[in-house]
Amino acid sequence: MAYFKDLKSLFSHLHNNVIPDVMNNEVVDTVTQVQSRKVQEEVYDPYTPFEYNRRGWVGGLADPNNNIATFSYSVNEVSMLLQNITKGENGYYIAPLIEHGHGYKGMEYEYTQNRDGTQDQYMRSRPFISETIKYLKATMLHEDAFKRGLKRHGIDAY
Repeated sequence: MAYFKDLKSLFSHLHNNVIPDVMNNEVVDTVTQVQSRKVQEEVYDPYTPFEYNRRGWVGGLADPNNNIATFSYSVNEVSMLLQNITKGENGYYIAPLIEHGHGYKGMEYEYTQNRDGTQDQYMRSRPFISETIKYLKATMLHEDAFKRGLKRHGIDAY
């Protein structure tokens, strides 16, 4: 157990050691798992592609390892930006296109029609990012993860 001679030392320890560790472990793990489930529900489950094979949870959009988390800290707040860095065959990041749909900021899908000439539903927005945020706000799983991480460091939070 750590002991501190004053509050300044305690806060410095929390800010420089405990909070970054908790955010990089428990919180990132929880948020990326939720996002992977939302990719499954919002992107993969609605249809099966005709022209390509999905990489799914291994190298694809649902792969938790295809995320980079960055943090910003203030006195009473920690913010996390989670970026899905999965790239398509063309070398472009695919998350914005899937989140917002065909034509978003000039981005387009390579395959725009099914074999029968009809356009598939994948052209529309499949908002896995906004659904992840909505789910986290409703369940507060990220806060529970933060509390678990603090507990791992010997700090009880209620």
